[in-house]
Amino acid sequence: MNAPIYGWDIEQSDATAYYRKKLLFNQRFVAPRDYFWPIREYDLIVNPNLVQNIGW
Repeated sequence: MNAPIYGWDIEQSDATAYYRKKLLFNQRFVAPRDYFWPIREYDLIVNPNLVQNIGW
């Protein structure tokens, strides 16, 4: 799940260049932030006992 994301080079005009593999972005796991999702701001306002997850 931590592998780079590749796709086609859609900015090209001919088929041979279009189907060339292109790096779209690198995924990165950042611990401990990526263990938990952020809590919506509305939920934090409604319940003052909640605290935002680490890293968000």
